[in-house]
Amino acid sequence: MPSPIEENLELKEIDTNLYSNTKQLWTPMGARGIFGGAVIAQALSAAQKTVSPEYVVHSLHSYFLLPGDNSHPIIYHVERVRDGRSYATRTVQAQQRGRAIFTITCSFQRPEPSTMSHNTPIPPDLPDPETLMNDSDLLQAMVDADKLSESERKGLIKRMEPGPIESRRVPFRRWNKDLEPYQKRQRFWVKARGSIEAQTSHAMALAYFSDSWFVGTSVKVNEPIDGKVVMMASLDHSVYFHISDWRADEWLLYEMESSWSGGGRGFASGKIWRRDGVLVASCFQEGLVRVDHSNSKGKKRDAKI
Repeated sequence: MPSPIEENLELKEIDTNLYSNTKQLWTPMGARGIFGGAVIAQALSAAQKTVSPEYVVHSLHSYFLLPGDNSHPIIYHVERVRDGRSYATRTVQAQQRGRAIFTITCSFQRPEPSTMSHNTPIPPDLPDPETLMNDSDLLQAMVDADKLSESERKGLIKRMEPGPIESRRVPFRRWNKDLEPYQKRQRFWVKARGSIEAQTSHAMALAYFSDSWFVGTSVKVNEPIDGKVVMMASLDHSVYFHISDWRADEWLLYEMESSWSGGGRGFASGKIWRRDGVLVASCFQEGLVRVDHSNSKGKKRDAKI
């Protein structure tokens, strides 16, 4: 089966260095705007279209500026900053209605050999993805438990709509008991659904799901928190792609941690491994995290751009 993520994130060229989405992008339930991972992925794809095929992305650094509106097209303007013998650099600005909503810088490298090599090992003794329930099954179990209000039940059913990514979470409490927040880790097995055809789409898919669950890591490791989270939003996002010999449509382990939170912000870092233990990528993000310490019933908004 072809991968839905390639179809969902397809771009059309509208002029030299200008691209636009062809399909409406997903807005998470309760969010103010389009899922940030979709914009990261499409901006990377636009940049990739302007470099020679032998160059492979090795890093991206981005900022979320305004919420994206899925009722309007996004225009991706690529600036060809540099084309060198070994590296090429592109910046991309995503715009809607004449306003910048997102900006990213991507660096591409012509692969070269190296005698120096090491990587952080994959965490040992974790359950295989085949032994875990996927998120849709977990949500279905919650719906079937008949302990929810009608509005909560409808919300969970909406979240069960199949997306382009399949994920299976490693039980959090079992591996984080009695640890300090900075020591805790949340982990997911994740892959793109279907079979990805274009080689460059693997990096696009990883960029997409690297923004999933990430902004909430600083909250997760602090639970239970004193107050109610009323707003979360990604502020910036970076990915370092370490190798090119991997596939996003095969199981990858995504581990997230938070070394700091405070001042209305939370910081998260993540590592993504191939199933055989090779480190594929490292990710970093800072997000806005606002907590209501009063007794008012604020509504939590997981607000990506």
